[in-house]
Amino acid sequence: MGVGRNIAVWPRQAEGEFDVLIATAEMSGTVPFSSYPGVDRSLFVTAGSLLLKSANRETVLSRDSEPLVFAGEEEIIGTAIGGETMQDFNLLSKRGVVHHTLARWEVPALGREITAGDILLIHIQEGQAEVVCEAFQALLHTGDTVIMSKLNGQTCGIKSIGHAICIVGDIRYL
Repeated sequence: MGVGRNIAVWPRQAEGEFDVLIATAEMSGTVPFSSYPGVDRSLFVTAGSLLLKSANRETVLSRDSEPLVFAGEEEIIGTAIGGETMQDFNLLSKRGVVHHTLARWEVPALGREITAGDILLIHIQEGQAEVVCEAFQALLHTGDTVIMSKLNGQTCGIKSIGHAICIVGDIRYL
């Protein structure tokens, strides 16, 4: 069984139509992934482990894995490993309209900086972190997500409070 939760979808259009979709999912057992034709998709496992099978690949992902980047129309079957519930974080963007990158950062107390494109996404996988941009400042905790738009090349800082692992997405309109 799988359950997805949309964090953000924009712009709002007809059902299933979007430029960018940010979501989390939770699953147990074996579940086919949703199909998103014409979309590029990046996925990080945030809890548990996941076996993915398709015509193009068979791979195991864990909370320490690099993101899986794939075409949204690829037919994928996912199996949560070890009887655990698997959780993931997804960033999807319409191919030819938007380009995105997604990375997992271990953030030191001294911090890290990123020069943002059009939209910057920061999701706290573990710990606490302070996010500071020119017109924005927030303290985020495990599970929090912040999405900042109209940054147009601003440099933003992320500092851990103790220890933090963040998922960072850079989203740029073409």
